[in-house]
Amino acid sequence: MVFYKRHLCRLPRWPDELVYDVDHTNTLVYTTMSGPNDMICTGGIRYWDKTYDLRKIRVPTLVTGGRYDESSPKVVMSIHHGISKSELVIFEKSSHLPMWEERAHYIEVLSRFLSRVIGYN
Repeated sequence: MVFYKRHLCRLPRWPDELVYDVDHTNTLVYTTMSGPNDMICTGGIRYWDKTYDLRKIRVPTLVTGGRYDESSPKVVMSIHHGISKSELVIFEKSSHLPMWEERAHYIEVLSRFLSRVIGYN
């Protein structure tokens, strides 16, 4: 839980939806794919790498991450560099869930992006 409170969700009280998700994770699927936890990856995705395929993405793409994210800013930056003309936003007060941790700012960033790419208002 120390890891998750630092790198998954830094809020003092987790949203009910996140608690539900954690409580209802299919452990058989999770351990088969990942392993016993996020720090020990022994499952099927251990060597799964789609970095090369990022260049195939040809649609407007918003890449986001949190300063304290379990997917570090370095990893998120590499995804951004792999997708031509993608936009990158690192949420400075967030870990993995800026849609909860910096909700208003996240919605603002997403709304601006959608307004530019599909005329959403």
